[in-house]
Amino acid sequence: MPNTPHTPHAPRKPHASHADLPVYLLTVAEVGDMFRVNPRTVNRWVAQGRIPVVRTPGGHLRFDPAEVRRLLWIDQPPTT
Repeated sequence: MPNTPHTPHAPRKPHASHADLPVYLLTVAEVGDMFRVNPRTVNRWVAQGRIPVVRTPGGHLRFDPAEVRRLLWIDQPPTT
């Protein structure tokens, strides 16, 4: 077998969907606490498409904190 030089592979890039995710995502219970609703209500919002969600490989629901804060701002703007 001839000795051919090995060309190294380029490093793998993360999927675009993973690269844009924050380091910490909120759970259903945490979002429920923020809105002062039962976690079942949060699950219903997800089913209705009212709140953006990220599903983990295990199927759990997680939420971008910035998006949740934005929704809180829309629903409950501060009074000044």
